[in-house]
Amino acid sequence: MARTYTSKSDKNMSRRDITRIVCEFFRLTNEVPKLRHIPHLPFSKQRVIKLFGTWNAMLECADLPLNRYKIREIKCAKCGIVVPRQMKEIRKSKKQFCSSACNASFYTTGRKHSEATKQKISESLKAKRIFKD
Repeated sequence: MARTYTSKSDKNMSRRDITRIVCEFFRLTNEVPKLRHIPHLPFSKQRVIKLFGTWNAMLECADLPLNRYKIREIKCAKCGIVVPRQMKEIRKSKKQFCSSACNASFYTTGRKHSEATKQKISESLKAKRIFKD
């Protein structure tokens, strides 16, 4: 963790000072500073807002990643294509797919229909063909 500062003498801090300190924090911790890191930094949130407008504007000014959405590359369970997905999407299901078509074909492959179900599907398709013609 970076140095813990005791005094919050941030009234004299300029934009350049804050971006330099934030970059040093990132270099030492390899972590983008978040609001929870304020106790370890020599400036207050109010000073950042006054100088930059928002916390993310300060991070952009320091050329640091925003980490709004954590994105990971996942491999499709059906076809093997690598696609980017947000962590919140990955947590939703056990298996990851590149599309709904891959999802459907993965879960319906090998499904056995009863004779009654096959008859209902056949009748439904016949009715649709009649209305098409």
